[in-house]
Amino acid sequence: MSPFQPYDMFCLPAWQYELNYTYWQAKSRYDQQCTARLFWQDIRIQQPRLVIVGRHGSGKSWLLRQECLAVCSQVQRCLQDEQDEQEMVLPIWLSGPECVRVLSAYRGNVVVALQQILRETLGDERGHDALLEEWLRAHPTLFLLDDYDLLDPEQRALVGTFLSWVETLPHARLVCAVRPEAAAALDLSSAFFVELLDWTDTQCKRYLLQRFAADPMMAAACWEQLQAPEYGEARVPLVLAWWSAFYAEQQRLPATCFEGYMWVLQHLLQRAMQSADLSLLREIVCPALERLAWTWATAVHGGWQGMLSRAEILMVLRQAGAGARAEAYLALLEQSGVLCRSVGHRGAPWNQQRVHYSWGSPVFPCVLVARMLTQQQWMWSDLLLLEKRCSPFWQQVVHLLAGANAPAVLRWVEEQRFSLQRDTASILLLARVGRELRRAGEALSPALVGWIADGLLQLELGSRKERRQAYALMKQLFGADVRARMLARLQMDGASLARRCAAVLALGVVGTNMDSEVLEQIVLDDGHVPELRGVALLVCWQVDEERAEKLCHSIFRRKEASLLVCGVALWTSVEKRASDMREEIVALLQRRGEVNSDKEQEWLLFDEVLIWAVVRLWKHSLPYPEEVWRLVAQHPSMLPIMLEELGWEEPIARRILRKWLRMTSADQEKSRAFVKRMADSHNPHKERLFPLLQEECQDGEILQWVTRWLEEKQKDEQRRIEIAEDEQEEAASFAQVLRVRGEIGEEEGHILLNQPEKVIPLIVARDEELWTREQALRWLWSYGDEQSWLPLLHVASDPTDDGELRKTALHVLHRKKPQPGEVLYPFLWDRDERVQAEAAYILSEIQDTTCIERIGFLLCHMEDEETQGRVERACVRYRDAAVHESLRTMIMQNMQYLRMRESDVKEHIVEYAVGRVLDEISIGAIASFDSATRWHILSLMLQRCYGEVGDLFWRKGFLEAASDQRIGIPYLIAGFFGVEEAALETIRAWWRSDGQDSYTMRSDANFGVIALGGALLRNEVSLYV
Repeated sequence: MSPFQPYDMFCLPAWQYELNYTYWQAKSRYDQQCTARLFWQDIRIQQPRLVIVGRHGSGKSWLLRQECLAVCSQVQRCLQDEQDEQEMVLPIWLSGPECVRVLSAYRGNVVVALQQILRETLGDERGHDALLEEWLRAHPTLFLLDDYDLLDPEQRALVGTFLSWVETLPHARLVCAVRPEAAAALDLSSAFFVELLDWTDTQCKRYLLQRFAADPMMAAACWEQLQAPEYGEARVPLVLAWWSAFYAEQQRLPATCFEGYMWVLQHLLQRAMQSADLSLLREIVCPALERLAWTWATAVHGGWQGMLSRAEILMVLRQAGAGARAEAYLALLEQSGVLCRSVGHRGAPWNQQRVHYSWGSPVFPCVLVARMLTQQQWMWSDLLLLEKRCSPFWQQVVHLLAGANAPAVLRWVEEQRFSLQRDTASILLLARVGRELRRAGEALSPALVGWIADGLLQLELGSRKERRQAYALMKQLFGADVRARMLARLQMDGASLARRCAAVLALGVVGTNMDSEVLEQIVLDDGHVPELRGVALLVCWQVDEERAEKLCHSIFRRKEASLLVCGVALWTSVEKRASDMREEIVALLQRRGEVNSDKEQEWLLFDEVLIWAVVRLWKHSLPYPEEVWRLVAQHPSMLPIMLEELGWEEPIARRILRKWLRMTSADQEKSRAFVKRMADSHNPHKERLFPLLQEECQDGEILQWVTRWLEEKQKDEQRRIEIAEDEQEEAASFAQVLRVRGEIGEEEGHILLNQPEKVIPLIVARDEELWTREQALRWLWSYGDEQSWLPLLHVASDPTDDGELRKTALHVLHRKKPQPGEVLYPFLWDRDERVQAEAAYILSEIQDTTCIERIGFLLCHMEDEETQGRVERACVRYRDAAVHESLRTMIMQNMQYLRMRESDVKEHIVEYAVGRVLDEISIGAIASFDSATRWHILSLMLQRCYGEVGDLFWRKGFLEAASDQRIGIPYLIAGFFGVEEAALETIRAWWRSDGQDSYTMRSDANFGVIALGGALLRNEVSLYV
């Protein structure tokens, strides 16, 4: 799921950046917001450790069940065919709460806990413990972990011991399913994280046609209503299923999320009760469920966590009036799917008294609690003003409450708006509440809209997760207005071509499938410039894939003249696996062979698209069309991309390399320049390509560069070995120091990993040599425990001691036993800047904002560039929107002082912070902002005037001057600030720049295209503040 959808679409051909580290720098500068599309069948076998991230209802558990079913079917086939057991995979399904229960019972013994889980799952008490232990050690096993997000931090730490144990098993595979808010807590160093995207228009329409197979007209009517912005959650598969069922019965969609979820809950219960008296549902079952949900949500330990025991559920049912029928009601709740028996207890009647249950959907208890709170307004302050607002479950309750009692919630929010905190949780929660209030038909006051817009703009500078949430809410709250303005701009006669390109890119963010007709007209109109037609086609893929696929076929049938349009059509069709494009590719290759040399420049990127498409579709089916090899000879940078696409398989990789060497033998200047450029860059493909070149190539100059790089690599490896040996020697010397002082005996060869008390005195003693104290600190860093924190605090607090030693002691102190903020505050006023900077950084790690004014002062006044950079990084780590605003205010207040500083960095910050005056902007200053942290600080100060500053850059001619110098970063800046007039030039730089000589420009132009649509949305939202 990607709330900011264009980042999925606009992850344009990545092969063009892999020549140079610049691509990764650009990606880092833009906070890694691109999303590459993956397919489950491509990664399920290749990745032994997988984490599936997705919202509720996105299909995480379904994928786990499908994977488990596939493995079980394979085992069954192996047994029927009497195949070798080595081919079998043992699947083990684990529920997070169930895993915690068993691990706690067996004190963290993972193997014994697994044995118990299998016994409960199979309903078999016979012992197969030895067999299981042997299998786990030597045979393939698939662990499937679900419901991890239902665990509290302590329980997650317990499950973490199990996950660490799984990572040590060489034959084990692991697949975890988590919600986005819990993904960061998973400590899996080798895991591959994938995120389930929302369904596309095509998938949604296909489902509705299946759902309403008997009445396609109803499917079309339902889909038309689902296009409204307020039904964005219907792209999630489970919600789409629920909303379509609601539509089938009511002939409309639910007005609010609360109405829809409540209908689902009651529908499940009514279906299970069948002919029973439905008044019991209203009088006993629903009140009992409300009480059960409230009890579960407000548990003293682990609210919203864990599982429900059978005894607890029966007690609540009896208290609600069920009496002797409590057992029957529990069976009804289980039959309806509102409650689900834990996996380990299904079909196991022999342990009936220990049965536990979970909710059939995590939204069920939320909607029940919201229903209960509609009549208890006195409790609302506890939800919005206290710590509960930070809990994802309580946030869902407040969101549903806004739909359940919209007028009362709107009045309360308007009254309490000034009491709400300006932190991330409050801003996001209030934005979601505002969206739901609008959906319920309530009109928000301009002041409240401005408060929400201002908060979302602050979050645009936060973490990647915060940015995505902020943009998603911007789109939901303000997208309809922005979309109307962009469509009007496209029809405006006086609008410049660049602004029309920018408007099309903005539709990639806020557009709907209803805009696809307008986009199609632009694509097929030969009177428009290719740049506008190309991005219109990209955006059409974003808003309506079905129409875009037909549009691509139409482009090839009409023998489109524009290479840019053809290239976009070819790339998107192949990338999205729309259809087999082999015939079109052969025709384009023939057309390419007829091009005159004076037209070569127009084919630069298109040649790369052709080569990539051939390899993607033909794969190992050699021979490739002969025209491809001539293109590869002209574009040697595509060679490693071809081999990467083929997985670097040894036989075919050598065949392709030999073919390339023969094709370039007549004119080796390009291949030599390519190898030289690759040797000087950070291209990761060198690791595999250069050894092959050394064996296959006969050209002396190429071999010289390859051999030199391989020798340098060997020297680096030798240097790492020597460093490791030096560290061992230092450790031995340190051990000798301990022996001389009588701390350890000669027979103790290791450095007493479990006895830090013998090392700490060396750190504290001021009469020891500094080398000895540093070694002791290094040892404590690796092997110390929580008992060492007091001596370390003593060292760090001594202002007369060595500054570097004190800084290291403070770092080790936090590493071994994270300290409360009160312990660290005094260090912010230390005499040594290094200690101050380290304290600021640690406080940012624990998100302590008490002394943020002091940290802001240090940011503006520190003299040493290294320590000042450490404070910059500390500022960036804060995730509280109020902190960002506070820092911005402090920087602006210190402008006069900063102007007098000699530091170039400070001079540039000043230039931009007061950059409203044209004459004060330094043309070359932006090129020095190669640090992501300084870019963040700059953005922090200019956030309220992005559009103005961007237009100022453009009028100054900065972008043209920089592009003449082949500096790529202006295009990234143009996109980031939302410079509409730069849209056309940015698209041209992405498409027509020579990939071999201007890859920096091309990569930043690509990210400028990515950024521009979202930046326009952000700039439009700023008008509401």
